[in-house]
Amino acid sequence: MVSLPNPSGLSPQGPALSLSKGRSHERHKRALQPSLVSWQEEYRRKLVTADQAVAAVQPGDTVEIACEWEPELLTAALARRWSAIGGQKSLTIYTDARRPDLPWLQPELAHSFTLRLMQPPQLPKGSPSPPNVDYAPSLTLSRAKAFLEDRADQRRLDVFMAVVSPPDGDGFCSFGRFLGLKRLAASQARTVLAEVIDHPQIHLHTFGDNRIHVSEVDCFVENPSPSPTAAQSPWRRLREPSAQAREMAGHIATLLRDGDTIEVGVGGDTEALALLGIFDGRQDLGVHSGQLLPGMLDLIKRDIINGRRKSVNPGRTVVSVFWEEDEESLAFINENEAIEQRSLDYIHDIGVIAAHDNFVAINGILAIDLLGQVTSESLGLRRLALAGGLPAFATGAMLSRGGRNILALTAATGDGRSRIVPVLEPGTIVTLPRTFVDIVVTEYGIARLLDRSDRQRAEELIAIAHPSVRTELRSQFQKLYFS
Repeated sequence: MVSLPNPSGLSPQGPALSLSKGRSHERHKRALQPSLVSWQEEYRRKLVTADQAVAAVQPGDTVEIACEWEPELLTAALARRWSAIGGQKSLTIYTDARRPDLPWLQPELAHSFTLRLMQPPQLPKGSPSPPNVDYAPSLTLSRAKAFLEDRADQRRLDVFMAVVSPPDGDGFCSFGRFLGLKRLAASQARTVLAEVIDHPQIHLHTFGDNRIHVSEVDCFVENPSPSPTAAQSPWRRLREPSAQAREMAGHIATLLRDGDTIEVGVGGDTEALALLGIFDGRQDLGVHSGQLLPGMLDLIKRDIINGRRKSVNPGRTVVSVFWEEDEESLAFINENEAIEQRSLDYIHDIGVIAAHDNFVAINGILAIDLLGQVTSESLGLRRLALAGGLPAFATGAMLSRGGRNILALTAATGDGRSRIVPVLEPGTIVTLPRTFVDIVVTEYGIARLLDRSDRQRAEELIAIAHPSVRTELRSQFQKLYFS
C-alpha cells in the first residue's frame, strides 16, 4: 500500500475551476467541503483491486482512458471483464493510446468495443485500420462545451480512468506532467477510477489545474510496479533536426520580437525550434502553449522566457504538458510559482489566446496547396495525425493584437515529394481554411499570405517551394485556376 502522509502544509493551488453544473459541480463541491471523515480514511475505504474497480463499467458505457501514462492494471481488468461478458452491448472507448497490442485493437475483441481514438494507432506499415475504430477530431473546445453545457445531442462520459500520484498532505493527487483534459473529464464522469503510481513524472505538484482530491475519486487501485512501457509520453522521441529544419528555424527567428507570447506545436519540423536557438537573444518572452517543448525550460532559467509583458497571466509560463522527464527538470518545475499547468480547454480557448497581445503561434503542417488550404492530418485518405490545437492557436493568433500565425514545413518529404502542391490530394482533410493562413515558412524563405489574392498567394508559396518543382507548380496553377 502507498504510504499516506500526515496532513501538513499546502500544495500549490491555482485558480478554481469554473465547473458550472451537474456532476462537475457536485464533485468540486465535495472536494471543498469539510468532512467528518478524514481523507486518509476515505482513501483507504476506496482502495480496491482493479477487477473490483472496473465492475462499475456497464455495457453501453462510454469510457475515457488517459494513456500517456497507461493505467495498465485497470486496462487489463477492463479487457478481462469484457471478455467474460462477451456478446453484450458494445463498450465505447475514448483514448489517445496508440500501442498496437492494446486489448480493444485485437480482432477477437473487435465486436465488443467501439473505439474513438485521438491519434491513429501505431500499426505495422500497410495494415488497415481496425473496423471498430473511429476518430475524434481533437477539438478541445467542442468537448468542453458538450461537457459543461450538458448537451443532449452529445455523448456523456460514464467512466474516466487515469493514473494519479499518491495523495499529498491535503488529500490531493496529481495527474503528473501530462494534464491535457483529465481535470475536465474527471469532473464530468459518472465514475472516476484512479490507478496510483508513485513516480517522479506523476508525483509532480504544480500551480494551476493539475490535481484531484480523494473525495472526487470513486475507486483507487495501487500499482506499486508499473511496467517500463506504461509511460507513453512524449508521443515520439525528439529527432535530430535536418539541415532543412535548421534553415527553416533561421527564417522563423526573424519573425519574432521581444515581448511576444509564444506557442510552439509538436511535430518533426517544430518541436526542436527552441534547441535550434530561435529564441536566443530575445527578451521578456511569454509562453501560452499546449506543451513546454525541449529547450524551453532552459530559456526560463536564463530569464529569456519570463512572461513579464504578457497581457494574460503575466509572469507565468502557462502549459498543459511537460516533455522534460529528467529528475533535475522535474525538481525545477515542481512547486515553481512561475509555471502554471492548465487544462487544455483553457489553453486552447480562442478567446484566451486572442486576449494576449503579440501572440505568435508556430505550428508544423503536412502540406499546403497554392490557394493556402492547409492539412496537418492526412495526405489523401492516409490519416497521419489529428488537428490538435492548430485551429485554435491559428485563429487566436490571427485575432490577437500584433499576433502572427506561422505555419512551418520543409519544402519536400524525405523521398522528394513537394509538400507545396497545386491542389490537395482528394480525400485530404483541410485542417485550416485559407482564410486563417498568415505566414508560411520553409527552408527556402517566408511566404506572407494574409490579405493576398489567389495569384499573389500562389507566387508567394511557389517562391518557397523546392526549386525543382517551381516551374511545374506555376504551370499547374495556371491550368487549374485560370485556363
